[in-house]
Amino acid sequence: MEKIIDWESSDSHLFLNPRHPLARKIHLKKLPHMPGHIWLATSGSTGSANSLTLVALSKEAFLASAQAVNQHLDIGPKDIWVRVLPRFHVGALSLESRAFLSQSKVIEGLDDKNKWNPLIFNKKIMESHGTHTSLVPTQVYDLVRSGSKAPKSLRAVVVGGDALSKDLYRKGRQLGWNLLPTYGCTECSSQVATASLSSLRSNLYPRLQVLPHFSCKTNAKGFLQFKGSALFTGYASWQEGKVKWNDPKIKGWWISSDRGKIQNGYLNFLGREEDFVKVGGENVSLKNLRALWMQFFEKKNGLCETILIAFPDGRLGKVIHLATTKHSPLLTKLVDEFNQKVLPFEKIRKIHRIASLPKTPLGKLKLADIMSRLGGGNRP
Repeated sequence: MEKIIDWESSDSHLFLNPRHPLARKIHLKKLPHMPGHIWLATSGSTGSANSLTLVALSKEAFLASAQAVNQHLDIGPKDIWVRVLPRFHVGALSLESRAFLSQSKVIEGLDDKNKWNPLIFNKKIMESHGTHTSLVPTQVYDLVRSGSKAPKSLRAVVVGGDALSKDLYRKGRQLGWNLLPTYGCTECSSQVATASLSSLRSNLYPRLQVLPHFSCKTNAKGFLQFKGSALFTGYASWQEGKVKWNDPKIKGWWISSDRGKIQNGYLNFLGREEDFVKVGGENVSLKNLRALWMQFFEKKNGLCETILIAFPDGRLGKVIHLATTKHSPLLTKLVDEFNQKVLPFEKIRKIHRIASLPKTPLGKLKLADIMSRLGGGNRP
């Protein structure tokens, strides 16, 4: 596989989704001069045609992360990574930095058209005797849906980019996939906390162990804070051709927009700031409610795409609605059954039909776009 990053040089790189409206307008020369840095877009800034927030990550930060992950996963020169994430995703670049330090090999796991295909991916692992890979939950879902059984050579599957549900974890493990859920983010050069290899001895959903290159704590509002050698340098905000630099860290600590708990060296991710809403004064975790709906929905139907959203309401502030690509009497019946199992303020109050649920290249739903199409503003 082509190596385009010299991890020991002072060269800098910019990786953007080629489909982004600003991909052809933003160049390294227009950004702050940062030798030995890699620029990536933040996960929440990919939808605007006029603005974009970029994260500056030093190569040293990537390598600090790589060293910690290699040690945690016992990576060595005989291992083979199968890459399916795009280079504009921190998960792909961190994989390459791990391979550089461990002198392991990286091969391409996409099809001939550079697209994700679970069957092709499985075949390439078997042909290459791949030992490790990094996936997002959507790709794990595709593997489970296709009934693909894990090749025997594959020792570990690092799952990041979003929370992996317990139900999907269980189904993936039943097919032999050695899933290691993680918590991480672009600003931290990938992983902060990861399930251990020993967790694979059990089928129970594992705890996420904080890796040694990070210190973690929460503030008074419950937001996770991080300090460590793999932390980003700062942000460059691009707004209509103008660039503004910002380093939000305070005494080396960065406050994320994620809520969680840190206890005895383990991180429990509770959800992102936008995952928590108030319905008539009652706190509702959209993350938990969505997981419950999907577990219920897939057992009963699973024939169309759906997503729970928090819709503005003049009286209650927010209420729970359902967006779906296919409305049917069966779906209405399922909603009625679901509403009988949840608390009154968690009930689905309306169903919206939408032609399609827009997604990112990695399969994440664009919740702001969905809300905008339904006339509910840009909050999920």
